[in-house]
Formats: sequence, structure tokens, C-alpha cells
Amino acid sequence: MTRTEAAHTNGALSKGPITTAGKAVSSRNAIKHGLTAAEIVAPGEDPRAFDILRKNIEIDTGAKTVRELDLVFEMAAARWRLRRLAIIEKALIDREMDRMNQSLADPANQRTPEALHADAWLAVAESQTMKQIHRHETRLHRHYEKSSLELQAITEFRLSIEASGERVHPCTLEVIEQDAANEAAAIEAEPAAEPETTAVQNEPDTSRPRPAARAA
Repeated sequence: MTRTEAAHTNGALSKGPITTAGKAVSSRNAIKHGLTAAEIVAPGEDPRAFDILRKNIEIDTGAKTVRELDLVFEMAAARWRLRRLAIIEKALIDREMDRMNQSLADPANQRTPEALHADAWLAVAESQTMKQIHRHETRLHRHYEKSSLELQAITEFRLSIEASGERVHPCTLEVIEQDAANEAAAIEAEPAAEPETTAVQNEPDTSRPRPAARAA
């Protein structure tokens, strides 16, 4: 049985989502996000640039339905915020470089631009602000990937139905969208990889069995 046939069968038998989370997702499927660039773009940023970004993603993915366009908007918002974080990171480094330049007014203590940039980056990298920025970047990357995978699954199914000329049972799309949302949510819920730890020197090796003690 093909995926399309299975979806038709499951959709016809489906009575809708059962869990609270499933009902919440289903209830949003036919509701437009209602957000515009005004809710995403911060003061000083260009709303037209955000609209161009969103439109480019829409064209690249071939999104058409309301749910697909919702996911496009979420992807554009995540990418826009990632760009904002990159600008903030650069501003922090520039500010630290200015501070270091002021503290090194003596020409004898002047450093090359490369050395000054490296020192400023090292100083900023250990700050709580930079660590928070990196946490936000990780969250936004995962959110973008989740929305992208869900959009791909929904779009591929819609295109396969359009190519076959079949009529879709109303519950079928709901099942496909719910499956795609569940798969994407599972990916987003995966824990981030833990950093590798370095073995401590002089730590006893317990991986090898100790030789038996000799009898006296």
C-alpha cells in the first residue's frame, strides 16, 4: 500500500486527534498566523527586508496552503532573529575593542587589529551575554529545522495528491499534518549533544582488570 493510499484509509477512519496536544495542533491548522513584519521586525530594522526573506522562502518551498504559509512565516522569523543575534554579537565585540583601545592609549602598548580583535572576542566569549546568545541561536536553529521538516512533509503530500488528480478526504490532510508535526516535534525535543570531556591525567584506569595478587 502506498503512502497516499494509507493516508486515505487512515483519514477515513480517523475521528480526529485524541490528545490535548494533538487537538491544539489541529485547531491551529486552519487559522492564519495573523502576524506581520511589525511583530517580528525590531525598531531600526527594515520590514521590507523581512518581507523579501519570507517571500524567498515561500518561492523556494512552493508553499501555497494556509498551513504551509504559516510554516514559511515561522521559518522566516527564526532566520531573521538569527541574523539579529549575529549583529548583536558583532556589536559586543566592537564595543569591547573600543574599550581596549581606550585603555591602550600609549602607542607603545598598541596591538595589531588582528590581535585586538582576538582579545576582544575572547573577552566577550566568556561573558554571560554571549552564552545566552548562543543558547538562543541553538533554539532558533532547531525551530527552523522543525518547521522546515514539517513543511516539506505537508507540501510533498499535497503535490502527490495534485499530480494524481485524486480528491482528498478532509481527515486525510489532518492526519498527514499531525504526523508531520509529531515528527518535527520529536526532532526538536532531541537533547543537544553533550561536549566531549577530556580524561583527567593520573586518573586510575579501571577499564582493564587488575592482576591477581600473588600468594605469599
